[in-house]
Amino acid sequence: MIDFRPGEVEEVETGTCELCFGTMFICNEVFVFEDENGKEYEVESCEWDWGYPEEIDIPNVVDFAAWLDDQEVEDEMCFSTLYNLARDYRYSLEDEE
Repeated sequence: MIDFRPGEVEEVETGTCELCFGTMFICNEVFVFEDENGKEYEVESCEWDWGYPEEIDIPNVVDFAAWLDDQEVEDEMCFSTLYNLARDYRYSLEDEE
């Protein structure tokens, strides 16, 4: 990871119809990665799915970046790849306790 841009909290509308319509607060951060060929990828921490945001929660971005340096990432960096890496990172924190 070469950069992190914190997002601002914003209130967004959720749902796709009158029955499930609502609002919630989200903070969409941007993670910037560079692969071994120098190609940069910007990945947002929030992705919309059927009117609801799926958010990536990384408790400590600096520690996550250090942890990520030791990982082999073979997939193209996108939301689902970052989501899975963040999950693995959180599991590694639980194993340390």
